[in-house]
Amino acid sequence: MRNNKRMNEHNGMMKSLWRGAAGLLAFLTLAVAAALLAGASGAGAEPFTIGVLPDTQNYCDNDTLAAVYARETAYLAGQKAAQNVVFVSHVGDVANWASTVTYGRAQAAMDNLAAADIRFGMVPGNHDGSWQWWKDYFGTESTYFKGKSWYVGGPSGGWNSYQYFSGGGVDFLHIGLEYLGSRNASEISDILAWAQGVIDAHPGVPTILSTHSYLTYPSWITEGVYSAQATWENFISRNDQICLVLCGHATGGAWSGANRRVDTNAFGHGVPQVLSNYQLAPTWPSGSQTGGGWLRLMTFDIPARKIRVRTYSSELNKFSTDPSLTDGSEYARAWAPFNYTDSGTGSLRPASDQYSSDFVLDMPYAVYSVVTAEASRVPAIAAKPSAVPEDPKSAAARQLELARLYLRHQLLEQAERVLKDILRDYPAEPAAAEAKKMLDELVPKKVSQ
Repeated sequence: MRNNKRMNEHNGMMKSLWRGAAGLLAFLTLAVAAALLAGASGAGAEPFTIGVLPDTQNYCDNDTLAAVYARETAYLAGQKAAQNVVFVSHVGDVANWASTVTYGRAQAAMDNLAAADIRFGMVPGNHDGSWQWWKDYFGTESTYFKGKSWYVGGPSGGWNSYQYFSGGGVDFLHIGLEYLGSRNASEISDILAWAQGVIDAHPGVPTILSTHSYLTYPSWITEGVYSAQATWENFISRNDQICLVLCGHATGGAWSGANRRVDTNAFGHGVPQVLSNYQLAPTWPSGSQTGGGWLRLMTFDIPARKIRVRTYSSELNKFSTDPSLTDGSEYARAWAPFNYTDSGTGSLRPASDQYSSDFVLDMPYAVYSVVTAEASRVPAIAAKPSAVPEDPKSAAARQLELARLYLRHQLLEQAERVLKDILRDYPAEPAAAEAKKMLDELVPKKVSQ
């Protein structure tokens, strides 16, 4: 009787502990979900920036102008921490012609990004020679990309390529397509089929597409048999994960550095398409129409569901919205003519103007939907599968997945706590070795923050 009584007391105590643990688990599950949903809708995910380098060809003509190109990339490298620059897209026409001299100048500039460990993608423009040149300098055989796990070269030695990068707790795919304006219909079809294959191999991953020629003033471009509108209708609009299109190439003179449009894809979601090309903007102090050191910064704020687009000159050390460039003065019209209508002689462009160099885009669905979907996974990961205690191996593996989810959304304190729990509670399980590795990598991240 006494033993039975003790056994009943023991069982009752265990049930109480289990109910308490279940209650704590439920609380933690809700807390995790709330934290990640906050990242998706209002707080948590850190804003990050993508740089855009438009048509740098004039800078490669001589050593003096090459210094402008180098200052552009040095600025982006210097902003890696301050503006959380995670990726840079060069939208083509690296040089006016391909040679060891011109491409050497371009390499000296791009070295700044490589040295800062900023991932980048480059697409060839109509001035960029042949793929044989590209392969060695900026393609599959280049020092920038050869052997890199985040870069995959496509047809013609990297004339087309794709890259991986992450920002705000979201993994992105960047696809770079060559200049299509000189291709025949069959070649264009093959290139887009290759790009479709890349997307099919990465289902649901938010994808940015860069190509040299796509928009003009005021709409989609047509060159030879290449139609950007057909590319939109037959390829881009049919892939809901394509969240942004970047391009250069077209120019209407010093006044026209930008254009944009947002079209609704086949799934009912808006897709921003943005042209950046300042190659004819005046360069300080000579006034020559060579580019002015203007580049683009696109800052993604996933919680706010906005992308802030700004334009910066490495030569003036100013954004296009600087008061000295927007006050209508002679200085402003001389050095930032694209800020004004009527070829620089008219009124200041409002942000709503499609040619404005400073504006805000709504966050594409393909991006913020990923964060929301991640948050919805939390209860399934954090909850135990049943009222029966898990075996240690399964419990450790589940907690390891939860830690990974925390890390994806920059919730470092929570990730550290879960990893330490794995090492304490399940030191002999396979997940413990991975937890130890992740914890060792996590500590420097926390210190840097």
